[in-house]
Amino acid sequence: MYSPLFDPMIIIAFLAITGMMGVMALPVAALASLFSYLIGRIPQRWLQAILPVAIALVFIAGERPFQSFMYTSLSANDALLLGSFVTIIHVIPQACILAMGAITPFPLIREHLTLKREWHAIFAAAMIAVTGIYLQNMFIAFGPRMGTYLDISRIPYIEFFTGLSQFVEAMVIAAAVFGAILFLQHVQSLVASHPCKQSILLAVVTSLFVLLPAAAIGGLAVFFMTILKRIPGRMIPMGISAAALVVLSLIGSILMGIPGLERVLYFSLFTMAIMAFAVLVPFLYFAPGIGKTWQPVILLAGAVAADLILSLIAVSFELGERLTADSVTILTFAEGGMIIAAGAFAVRQFLVTRDNSPSSPAMAGEAP
Repeated sequence: MYSPLFDPMIIIAFLAITGMMGVMALPVAALASLFSYLIGRIPQRWLQAILPVAIALVFIAGERPFQSFMYTSLSANDALLLGSFVTIIHVIPQACILAMGAITPFPLIREHLTLKREWHAIFAAAMIAVTGIYLQNMFIAFGPRMGTYLDISRIPYIEFFTGLSQFVEAMVIAAAVFGAILFLQHVQSLVASHPCKQSILLAVVTSLFVLLPAAAIGGLAVFFMTILKRIPGRMIPMGISAAALVVLSLIGSILMGIPGLERVLYFSLFTMAIMAFAVLVPFLYFAPGIGKTWQPVILLAGAVAADLILSLIAVSFELGERLTADSVTILTFAEGGMIIAAGAFAVRQFLVTRDNSPSSPAMAGEAP
């Protein structure tokens, strides 16, 4: 059966638009790298962690006063209120907000990333995050209108909600990118002695882009795992993951019930975070039996498999959307992802137990 999604012209047009959005994201990525370098010069680590959030909140709260001040100051010169200058007035605060969002998760995972130049990771995360946000904004502006929308300009504090949602979007997507980079580091160490190492790494990187958004869920799960593994034991991290997916499900349901606000908030990020915590719950149970080098690899692969299988089931049986106004539906999808991920991790454990060969580098990995 013919599907317009696989029309070559549509694919080419989508790639062209994505490339154009990527070019537009370059200045923001460069700005994020510059801010990251300046913040990294501060000796206090705790200040490095909170400063991006504080700067973002200042720009979020001050975006409308800044624009009003600029328009008032330039009102005497009509020429300055036309064309690209007005665009710059709107772009500067938004660029700073997105840049801070890309920087914020980095201190939480910095010590686990073996990078010669930290700004490379910041630049990549900002590029991917900003390009994705620009594509989303374009779809909202020019895509099909779904449902009945109110005049969002009448929603109280709409500018603050808009800026905050963009900051959170950039932060979550950047966290997923950092998790994917950590995953690639471990893949590189596992195939270091393989003669086709470069080809394998290229195939893995290509697969991450092809398997989006499932790969983004896996990258976000790796990011969360890296943070939660600092807590001793496994019951507390499992409990935190389970509580987080419940809380996010309830918040998503509440936001979905506010007319007009769905145009402001990127709800698929809620789905991504909920599914990341869902697959993390069974992984933390099996993690003690998995070598440290293999843990990010197994987690991301299991998350991708679980999400793809769950998506296939949802489409085949017409089960509806993952994020709706019904929190029970959201939790049902999350529970399904948890069960499928648990099955994937259990199969991995079975295969390792069956092939119990400590001398095999492909299966042994590092000691837990």
